[in-house]
Amino acid sequence: VRHLRAVLDVVDLEQELVLRDAIALDPFLGGRVEVDVRILRPYAATQAGIVFDYRDGTHYRYVLFSVNRQTITIGEVDWDGPGTVNRSNRSTQRVAVRATRGAWHHLAVDLDSVSGTVNVYLDAATLPAATKAFSSVGQGRVGIRAYHASLRATFDNFSVQDASALP
Repeated sequence: VRHLRAVLDVVDLEQELVLRDAIALDPFLGGRVEVDVRILRPYAATQAGIVFDYRDGTHYRYVLFSVNRQTITIGEVDWDGPGTVNRSNRSTQRVAVRATRGAWHHLAVDLDSVSGTVNVYLDAATLPAATKAFSSVGQGRVGIRAYHASLRATFDNFSVQDASALP
């Protein structure tokens, strides 16, 4: 298993993103991305989670976790700018989960580049809390994102593993 416990190195404060180029796992053709997340003082829109297949601020996919809404959301940002069709969130999937405000939760995302499947695990679950199929996954940067969560989300233990770590 090739494993990268990464120092996140690209910060996009406007998008509230911190990204890691998975070049150390070259080629990164899917695998597991995981992080511990704690959301404090949430309000309705506070979400935090993992970004994958990141090309730029208008083309990436994500798994976001909300304590207030008690949901995990798998989605996609796909927009070419003003005057173009915004294809973001056309295939968003949201599932209900149980979570505790202020507690640490472990979020693990398996990216299967062969099938295009994304499986999301919360805490110590052995079965995915959410699953979604894309046409492809595992290309681009990976990282973490806090959405409407300034000073409300804390991350720890971010790691990326190659596909040999998948069950």
